[in-house]
Amino acid sequence: MRLAPHLTEPLPFLVPTEPSGIQHKEVMRIATTAYDVLSYGRNQGIEHSRHIPGGRIVSRGECLRLAPGLNPEGVTGGAIWYDGFLSDPARLCLEFIHSAVDRGVVAINYLKASAFLREGSRVTGVVAEDMLTGGRYDVKGKVVLNCTGPWSEQTVKCLGQDDCYRPPRYVRSVDVVTRPLTLENHGLALMGPQDGALGNTIRYFIAPWRGLSIIGSVDYMHDVDPDNFAIQPREIEYIVDVVNSAMPGAKLTYDDVIAVQAGLIPHDDSNPMDDPYNAARHYSIIDHSGRDGIEGMFSVVGIKYTTARDIAEKTVDRIQTSLKHRRTPSVTSTTPLHGGGIDDFNEYLARATASRHDGVDKNLTKSLVHNYGSAYIEVMELIREQPEWGEPVAEGSTVCRAQVVHAVRHEMAVKLCDVVLRRTGLGVEGYPGRDVIEAVARLMAEYLEWDKPRLEAEIDEVEFELNRFWVRPKSKGTQ
Repeated sequence: MRLAPHLTEPLPFLVPTEPSGIQHKEVMRIATTAYDVLSYGRNQGIEHSRHIPGGRIVSRGECLRLAPGLNPEGVTGGAIWYDGFLSDPARLCLEFIHSAVDRGVVAINYLKASAFLREGSRVTGVVAEDMLTGGRYDVKGKVVLNCTGPWSEQTVKCLGQDDCYRPPRYVRSVDVVTRPLTLENHGLALMGPQDGALGNTIRYFIAPWRGLSIIGSVDYMHDVDPDNFAIQPREIEYIVDVVNSAMPGAKLTYDDVIAVQAGLIPHDDSNPMDDPYNAARHYSIIDHSGRDGIEGMFSVVGIKYTTARDIAEKTVDRIQTSLKHRRTPSVTSTTPLHGGGIDDFNEYLARATASRHDGVDKNLTKSLVHNYGSAYIEVMELIREQPEWGEPVAEGSTVCRAQVVHAVRHEMAVKLCDVVLRRTGLGVEGYPGRDVIEAVARLMAEYLEWDKPRLEAEIDEVEFELNRFWVRPKSKGTQ
């Protein structure tokens, strides 16, 4: 919230209290107080209007009002605690990349490290393959840092030493996106059974997001190749059943699920129990000189946005030590990200929407500020250049044509998937519609000079990816 105020905001979560047990009202009162004490410095550097408030206890009537559909049996009240909520993880990732480039980093996408360069037992770089043109290049460096997530161990296997390769074990974490189930400004935390672990109960969260709800997570052991990742219908059905058990008034159905957000988390082998919920909660920084006798190479695996910046700082410190460089103090915990240098976000947003640049719709201006922060001006400049770019990409869409052009010009978007899935969020909250996909494709084709076969191939790839991650049409009959 301090580094990217445009992408984050405080969000209250409601926990229903019960007559006895760990969710008794007095126990929860102690828990919320302890949470406030442990996170005492959470508002340091955050503007006052967006401070994360302390927790509080509410009455039974207020709890049932805030959570329509909740099973009232046994509910004695509720506990409310606050956290920071990230609206668009893909854009936050882009802001980190923008900020790195602003400070001299060379960022390249669609460049595959297909092999390592070696001098004896030392890694001196990688053989890089351009996945768009087929070109191959030797890229050298004092250190190679492997940050390939679930593919980390497969990347290490490219060293050609079989004893370096560890058979991967992962936890598959699954969330679903549905019609809204809670009031717009509140999340809900519910206790429910853990799938596959008889007698175990875990906490499920329902969070409001883009006028919809995200529900999860359900975790499963995943012992196959990450390329064979697939969503299982029974996993979605299980989440639906858990919600209906706790919120019978929601009357959630399988058909209400319009998208699934899922991913693989490296398994924590130090956990002796084969319990996915408790086995994937830690990061690791690996110096391969100690583990495998390979100098000049590190691997890092982290699982959460809340700890990613801290892990990155620790990783760079460790690399500097290995190179016997003077350790330079990190400034990433206090330096705003690209677009995030805003002292008072609410005031900034009010001024931006009041100014109505070149007659741009107020709601579009608000959306641009939330997506790009102070860098929204870059998109406005495109609209001034071509006023028609201020129009939606298709009727009813919240994304304008200028955002597509901006993604191509300033955010390294070279494929249709880049824009639909990772730059604008068009495809993350449900199937955007064939008309939207084709409209974006035609605009990119015009700008990037795609021929008809390339345009059709790009559309097919987007449809495949949306289907792969189980993004469904919002209404029957949508093609």
